[in-house]
Amino acid sequence: MPERRHIFVLFADVRGSTELAMSRTPEDYNEKIRAYHVMAHGVVHAYRSEFGLTEERLYARAVGDECLAMLSGGPVQEDAAHALRLAVRLKQGWSTPK
Repeated sequence: MPERRHIFVLFADVRGSTELAMSRTPEDYNEKIRAYHVMAHGVVHAYRSEFGLTEERLYARAVGDECLAMLSGGPVQEDAAHALRLAVRLKQGWSTPK
């Protein structure tokens, strides 16, 4: 019998990335995007560790200028709260002066 599951999808991208790409050399732009990927990976890894979430429960990948995260397998309200907290942490991670 088919099972119904809720999945929360979070897209976190670099605001103004098109303008950034147009105002930088390709090398500078790629360096900035790589830095975003490294930051996003670190935030997701730390979040998983803090809350004891598996990669199956919190799946995340960096693609282009965004971080895609999917949460599923837990109580709906809990997964929704995780998605919101993770979004805030990604924003804070990227906003921190480097």
